[in-house]
Amino acid sequence: MWKIENSIVLITGANSGIGKCIALGLLKKNAHVVMLCRSKQRGEKAKKELLEEVPNSNLYLMLCDLLDFSQIRKFVKQFKLRFKRLDVLINNAGIYHRKNTRNKDGYSKMIAVNHLAPFLLTNLLLPILKKSIPARIINVNSRAHKRVKIDLKDIECIHECDETGRNGYGLSKLANLLTIYKLADKLKGTGITINAVSPGIVKTGIVGDSIGARIIWGILSPFIKSPEEGAEPIIYLASSPKVSNISGEYFSQFEMIESSPLSHEKKFQDKMWKVSKRLTGLK
Repeated sequence: MWKIENSIVLITGANSGIGKCIALGLLKKNAHVVMLCRSKQRGEKAKKELLEEVPNSNLYLMLCDLLDFSQIRKFVKQFKLRFKRLDVLINNAGIYHRKNTRNKDGYSKMIAVNHLAPFLLTNLLLPILKKSIPARIINVNSRAHKRVKIDLKDIECIHECDETGRNGYGLSKLANLLTIYKLADKLKGTGITINAVSPGIVKTGIVGDSIGARIIWGILSPFIKSPEEGAEPIIYLASSPKVSNISGEYFSQFEMIESSPLSHEKKFQDKMWKVSKRLTGLK
């Protein structure tokens, strides 16, 4: 029987928004939570606030800039030295940019953080996840993936994507979803499950606070969830014994739904997997 108590859970982007609420919810269930954050200052502030909510809990802060793949590799080495197992990996961190910005490798930042970083992090952590079976991988996704299309030939240069805003964000989530399904196939029979979840429209800092953003939030206000509400289905997928044997599925909040037809295309999954390995330097 799956138990979240005393399990080790790694959460990316855990210093604010949904990630911080996931951490709080799992600490209340007596999990050992590792917060992976980019900013030491913001991470320590969030850690202090969480410990005030759940005193004497097992909460750890580790640092990594997900835009820098060398830092991801360094972090994984440090994690393996510090912890002997990993029961749950929650790839929560995400960004939304209206401008075409690049990381130091020249990759689109939205593609790098929303897809390539969790792809690399997950693959590098697979050995320790396999030592900890049963284990779970949960990737926070978005229904925005349904609004975009991609040609097979365009996957080769997805890192050079010029799309921004909703289209760029949706493309990054589609890219990641393709590799989630591919990995689910690879992990069949291993005791590791991987699922994607869309928490719905959640008011977080990801879209910024521009005039345009405020207008959008105003229009969507009847449908907007709080970060606490957005975290609930992710906490459920991490902690519930009821989903122990579910893998390769897409959840919209608590409900299993069909993702876009394109996300299920095997040739697209295979191509995205191959290109993502090349772009992240995985062998």
